[in-house]
Amino acid sequence: MLILGIIADFVDYEDKKYTKALITLPKVDGHSREDQFKALLSVLQDYSIVRKVRAIISNNSRTNNTLSRTIQRYLVEKESIK
Repeated sequence: MLILGIIADFVDYEDKKYTKALITLPKVDGHSREDQFKALLSVLQDYSIVRKVRAIISNNSRTNNTLSRTIQRYLVEKESIK
């Protein structure tokens, strides 16, 4: 079983402080960019933050470059973000 840790860094404007939170640890079918993207997109949509993503940080796996390009392509084509 593979798990993808998704963490969010954000500013809590109510408390006026920088916050880091573990959002979820979804199970992922495999190491491919498609498997990772499917899990990540689902979480971003659940939290309504797809259009708020400003950076993705990951380990040095080769699939992370392709995952980043997949996310970029999705944001440009489906969310009209350039």
